[in-house]
Parts: sequence; structure tokens; C-alpha cells
Amino acid sequence: MTQGGPWHFRGNPVIIAPYDGYTKPSTIELFKFEIWVRIIDLPIAYHGKVKALASKLGEFVDSEPSSFDFEGNFYRVRVRLDVRNPLKKATSIVRGGEQEIFAVKYERLPDWCQVCGMMGHEFKEHRDGLHPPSA
Repeated sequence: MTQGGPWHFRGNPVIIAPYDGYTKPSTIELFKFEIWVRIIDLPIAYHGKVKALASKLGEFVDSEPSSFDFEGNFYRVRVRLDVRNPLKKATSIVRGGEQEIFAVKYERLPDWCQVCGMMGHEFKEHRDGLHPPSA
């Protein structure tokens, strides 16, 4: 049951890892989860660059064909994110010496803070722009 998702509980990501019954539970890393991300307004000619663009967000897992429906042009990619790192709002590529930036939208994203980019809390929990105190 480690496929699918992402799942979240009370705004926090639920991370599931396979367990063999022999490994010490304290040594199992529970930091990464998979999520679908849309790379917005990516030209068709960049189809071959989708994996490289997605890899700047997290570890590339999979992709789907582009969508040109009423919501706009986007490529849908699945990436493995590390919850200890802040989320990125965009990805980019250099073409002809110019950097081209493409916005991204995470699907079914757990709570995350637009101030610091970290998951597990929202921007309204910041005091004077500082990270909330640890529990």
C-alpha cells in the first residue's frame, strides 16, 4: 500500500515505507513522499526537457503526456520530495543564454508555508516572519 497518494493527515504528509520485519525501525528514513506536479505553460518543443525540469523540483519518478485543455498548457510529472527541504514555486532551463522560468503547481499538497516553503505549517503560523517555534 505504498503506491498512490500523496496522503495527508491534518495537513501533514503521511509517509509510508516498505518494511521487511528485520530492519531496526529507527533506521528507516521517513523523509520522502511522491506527489504530482504540473509544470505550467511549457512549450511543446521542451517535451524532451521535462525530466530535467522535474529533477530540479525533486527526484523524477514519472510523467504524463502534456495537457492542452481549458485549464492551460502543462506537463504533469511525479516527483519524490524530501520534506526537510523547502518546496520550489518554479523550475527553469537556460536556452540561448537566457533563463526561462516555468511556474509549478503541486497537486493535493499537504499544508505548506508560503513564507519559508516548508511543509507542516501555513504562513499564518509565522510570527514576525520567523519560523514557528519547534514543538
